[in-house]
Amino acid sequence: LLWMFVNLLFCSKSFLSMIIIMLFNMYKLYHINQLFSFYFNNKVVKFSFMLNLLSLGGLPPFLGFFPKWMVIENLSSSMQYNLLILMTLMTLITLYFYLRMCYSAFMLNYIEMNTPFMMMFNKKIMIIYLTFSFISMMGMIYISM
Repeated sequence: LLWMFVNLLFCSKSFLSMIIIMLFNMYKLYHINQLFSFYFNNKVVKFSFMLNLLSLGGLPPFLGFFPKWMVIENLSSSMQYNLLILMTLMTLITLYFYLRMCYSAFMLNYIEMNTPFMMMFNKKIMIIYLTFSFISMMGMIYISM
C-alpha cells in the first residue's frame, strides 16, 4: 500500500489494478474465501488470477515490479535509505499475504459455497482478460528491450 502512495507521484492509474478489479466485479467476489469457490475450478483462470496478485505485490519478473523499481531508483538517488528500507520490509509482509492466498487457492480443498447464481465463463471476456493479464504481467520483458 505504501508503494502505491509513493508511486502516485509517477502514475495515477494502474492497469494491473484495473484487471483485478474487473475480475472481482465480473465474478461478484466480495470476500477472500470466495476466491476458492466453484468460480475458479478452471485452473487457467485461477493461475492467471494468482499471477496477477503476485504482480500486484511487485515480484521482479512481473510488470508490477516496474513502479517499485522507479521508486527505488528515485529514493536511492535522493539518499532516502530509511524510507527505502521501510518500504521494502512492508513489501515483504504484503507478499507473504499474497503467497499465503496463492498457497491456499492451489493446495487446499474448499467446500463449494452455496450461491444463488451460477457463473458461466464467457469465452470472449475470458480471452480478453487473459490477453490483458498476460500483457500486464509480462510487460517487464518489453520494457527491458
